[in-house]
This record gives sequence, C-alpha cells and structure tokens, in this order.
Amino acid sequence: MTHRITRLVGNRRLPAIVDDIDFADDDGEGTPDDYRINFPPSAWLIDAANAGEIAKIRSVVADRKRHAIVIARANGGWREAMSNLTRLLLGSREELRVVRRDVSPELLDTVLAFLGHCHVVLTCRPDDEILEIYKRLALVEIDAGRITASHVDALIRDRWPGSGVRWPADRDVTAIPSHHLSTAIYQVTAPGEIVEILDVIERHDTADKQPAEEEETKSDLDRASETESAVVTAWNRDRDQREGTGKKVVDDKMRRAIAAIEVQRPTSPKLDDLAGYGAAAMWASDLALDIAAFRAGEITWDDVDKGCLLVGPPGTGKTLFARAAAATTGLPLIATSYAQWQSAGTGHLGDLVRSIRTIFAAAESVAPCILFIDEIDAVRGRQQTGNSDHDSWHTAIVTCLLECLDGISRVEGIVTIGACNNAHGLDPALVRSGRLDRRFEIALPDEPALLRILAHHAPDVAAQELEPIATALAGTISGADVARMAREAKRAARREKRGVTGQDVMTAALPAETRPREVLWRTAIHEAWHVVAFLVGGHVPNALSLVSGGGMSGHVRGLGVREVEGRLGDLEARVLPMLAGRAAEDVILGEPSAGAFADLEQASAVLSNVESAFGLGGHLTPGGHDRVSVEGRIRRIYGDALMFVVRHRAVIVELARLAVERRVLSRSVIEAFGRERGLI
Repeated sequence: MTHRITRLVGNRRLPAIVDDIDFADDDGEGTPDDYRINFPPSAWLIDAANAGEIAKIRSVVADRKRHAIVIARANGGWREAMSNLTRLLLGSREELRVVRRDVSPELLDTVLAFLGHCHVVLTCRPDDEILEIYKRLALVEIDAGRITASHVDALIRDRWPGSGVRWPADRDVTAIPSHHLSTAIYQVTAPGEIVEILDVIERHDTADKQPAEEEETKSDLDRASETESAVVTAWNRDRDQREGTGKKVVDDKMRRAIAAIEVQRPTSPKLDDLAGYGAAAMWASDLALDIAAFRAGEITWDDVDKGCLLVGPPGTGKTLFARAAAATTGLPLIATSYAQWQSAGTGHLGDLVRSIRTIFAAAESVAPCILFIDEIDAVRGRQQTGNSDHDSWHTAIVTCLLECLDGISRVEGIVTIGACNNAHGLDPALVRSGRLDRRFEIALPDEPALLRILAHHAPDVAAQELEPIATALAGTISGADVARMAREAKRAARREKRGVTGQDVMTAALPAETRPREVLWRTAIHEAWHVVAFLVGGHVPNALSLVSGGGMSGHVRGLGVREVEGRLGDLEARVLPMLAGRAAEDVILGEPSAGAFADLEQASAVLSNVESAFGLGGHLTPGGHDRVSVEGRIRRIYGDALMFVVRHRAVIVELARLAVERRVLSRSVIEAFGRERGLI
C-alpha cells in the first residue's frame, strides 16, 4: 500500500524531512475563490460527488486560521484530476510529494511537521486501508470513486442546458481515464458526441499507453520515476506550450546535467566573521531572519527579498559574500557565471541557453537555496545592441536569463544574488523591481574593515601592529590583496622557522622606502603641518601616511571639516589648513616646493566661489571672479598660515619625525599626540 503527502500552501516549500521526494510544478492560476464553473470537467465531477466534504475544505481555507489534513482517494486514471482539484481548492501552484511505501506510524511525524505550515493531502488508492490516527486527524475524505452517471448528467446540464442528453447508466465513469473524459468534453460541439469520442480514443490508444487497470499494478514510486522524477519548471512548460512543440522539456540529458551541478553547503564563514560589506551585510542578516521566520510559518515568501546585485571592483569578496550569506541563512548555494555557461558544450548559443536553464532548474530542485551568478555584466544589455548577428546573440541570452528569473520568482525559497564589476551595461529589465532590484556597492575596504580583514588573515599578529597597514592602505586594496600579503608574510616566517610578526606583514604590504632623505623629510613636514592645522581647528584627521603611491608622495586622509553655516569666516577657516603644508615648507625648510600646487588649486577654487558665486566678495551679482581679489584673499590667509607655523614649529617637527619613524600614523595615534601637546 502506498501513500503520498502533498504539501499545499500558496507555492511555499519546506525543506524535505523524509527521504524520497518528487517535485512537480503547476501553472494553474486557481485560487480558493475559484468555483466549480472554472474547474476542468474531471475536477468538476470529483467536486460534485464530494460536495459536502469540499464545502468543509473551502470553509477552512477561507478561515485561514488553521491547516487541514485531507484524505484523497483515486485510482491511477483519476489521480491527476484529484491532484488538480486539491491545488485549485487550496490555492497552490506547486506540490511537494513525499512518497512512502508503508503505512507505519513514522509517517505521522512528517504529517504533523507539514501541518504546522500548510495543508496536507494524504492520497491513496480506493482500496487502501488508512490508519485510524489519520482518519481521526483528517478534516474530510474525498473519493473519486463516488462519481456516478448522475454526476455526469449534472455536468452535461451545466455545460449544455436543455440538451436532455444522459450518460449511459451502465458505463462506469471512473473506469475512464480522467484526461480522456476531459478531452472528450472539451472537443465535442454537442453532448451526444462525448461517448463516441471516448470510444474512438479507447480503440486507438497508443501501445505505449498502459490501460488504467495495468497502471493500478504499478507502485507510486514507479509512476513517479516515469512521470515526476524531473524538475519541470513553469517557464519551460509555458514556453513549449506557446511554441506548440509538445516536447518534454526535462529530458535525460538535462537530468544528468542537473545532477552534475555542484550544490555547496557552506557552514563558514558567517556574516559576523567578515568585514567591509556595509549595507550588503545588513541586508543579508535581515534575509537570514526572514528565512527563519518563513520556515517557521510566521511570514509568507512575499515578505522575503528575492535577490540583490553586488557591484564592486575585482577582489572585494563578492563570491565570499554569497558563501557567507548561505552559511548564515543555512541555505545551500549554487554558484555559476557567464564563463561557466559559455564553456558548456560546444559554446554555441543553444548550448549556452541550455546551460542557463539547467542552472536554474537545479536551483529549483534544491530550493530553498541561494543562486549566485557572477560576471553577470558579461551579459550585455539590449540597449547596447544593434542589428548584427552578434547583437542578436546577446539579446537571446538576456531574454533567456530574464525568462528564467521570472520562472524562479514563482518558486518559493530561491534567492538570487548577482555580482559584477560594472553595472552600467546591465539590461534595465534585469534590475527592475521583482528581479535583482536591491543594489549594493562593495567598495574597497575602509580602515576599520581592512583592519578586521588583516586580523582574519594574520590572527597571530597583534592588532596594534596591523593598524598602520590598515591606515596606509585603506580604500586602495581589496580583501584578495590582503590574502596575498598574508601568504607572503607567512612564507617569509616559514623560511626562518618562526612565527609571523607584524613586520612580516608590513614588509609584504608596504613597499620599501627608496626616496632620498631630503624628499622624505620635506613630505613629512608638509603633511605634519596639515595635521597640526586641523588639530588646532578641533578636527582629528583619520590618518597621516608617508607611503608613496597613486601619484602621491604622502597624504593626510579625512580632512573634511565640520558642518558650518557657509559664512565668509567659515570658508576662510576651511582654506587655511589647505595652505598649511606649503607654509610649513616655507618657514621650516626655507622655501616651498611645487608639491604644494594641489593645495593651492583647492584653496583658489574655494576663494573663487566666494568672489564669483557666493556673493561674499566685492560683488553681489554672480559672474567671473576677479583674480586680483582672489590673490589678495589667498595671500592674507597664507600670511596667517605662516604665523601658525611659527607658533607651532616645534610640534610640527616632532610630528614629522614620528611620521618618518612609523611611515603611517592612525587616527588614534594622531589624537593622542594632539591631546598630549594641548592642541585639542
């Protein structure tokens, strides 16, 4: 004896909790508000023969305060019709069938587990014995075997009022496969032709179609292996119906391809273990909470974000983020990319499209899961295409990808994460609402994030030894760069048969100083006075670095000023620190260098706006600035900067020496320096 449990609630799917599982999709738009007039003929007849029982089901569905167990009896020829009816009644587009060969009480745990989240349909054959516990728990029992000739007569009256045609009383309705009966009713123009069409179908039924009584001898598992073992997605079936091919979408080749897809089940790292992801990490943390709430039946899948797009330069850990999201949510991960699709088969368009469909079908087969699509910007948007054959290639790929995304949007439990380096060329339809509509910029890590990444890759090194590296390289290197540096540091330590030190990491991370002593000292004086000027103004910069790179011989990061009212005095106070470096060179070293030209440009731009745009200079009307007026202002402020250098010369020299010694000074070091010397 064989039983099936069918999980039905919207199109929600719980993780499998028993061994043998078949998935079957359904594109029916039936809802609990549909009534018998919209049912297929076979479902109409089951409904009519079980009117009282189905009325109870409809009341429970309408109440929405509890879930029900329904026992559904049907022979092999009417099992599909019974399944269609329960889907229409309970409002589902998908079924999760759990197949069992026995009737042991162990099945009860599965029933109760599903019942906490959804309606459960226990299907069986007409002569199967049902355990008393299931009968006591079940709301109703529906039986297709209750259909009689009088029910068919009622159907005929409903479809052809006043025809007077009657169903032959000696002809057993349930002995006719339900799909044959529905086909005959759909095809005839007059009810008197129904029996005639059925006779023709019966005489010319193909040899590979086994009669209903022989079908009854098969086990449910045998039938499942023949008709339900493949994952048949809604978008594939819709496509074939539109094209009229009638082709079986999931063939043996695709089954093998789906089975070959790697399904990862990462357990680490978790999101809490990573740094530098900002808003994306917050989104993934919220996703983990929503997934847990969905599994507990507290929210519906409509309340869960379906996916997001990660945008950032190479090496920023977009793939690692997907693994961490999977580990945190407890979901399996399927990772794919355009390059993987391209390498499938011969690389022709047909093979590439088939590879895309296979990946999405695999995601459906293991849902709930996370589907990660890397290099998604390699799929060129249709707005960039013209009329060439090469453009039609990309159009076909975009169309297929959009179709697949829409297909899995009807499958509960699939979260899609796309990743790219540049999102400008993506097709707008790909990132519209309902698809990859949440976008997160994954930038190169800032100082706190970089320090955590360094600590992760060099756990034996003290944080204070790693801090200068994070300060110097924040915003310029990726997590992948840090991993490379850590490998180099560990390799150097292994060669000397000792543990890794901060100096090992420093040597791997920062280039050796090769500049002449005079150039380095001038750079240190210049940057030190920038820092002192801001400390005196009450602002602590984030870092001072003498590490050359990116066209700069040194820099001070975090020179932003506090919010001000935009008065003339506020703007001039903003300009003074810009001129401080040049002034320090002028006073301490005897003459300035051309290295201060960028500071002069910034200061001139602010003062030019004072004269030409802000109405704070010699004219109220906007227009081109007077260079003489700007020159006068900048020389006056430069004079103030020179006086600041004279007053704080000793402090500037002391800070410059500290910078030369350490090469990088973090915010904490700068703040401590300023407080010890009474600057802040």
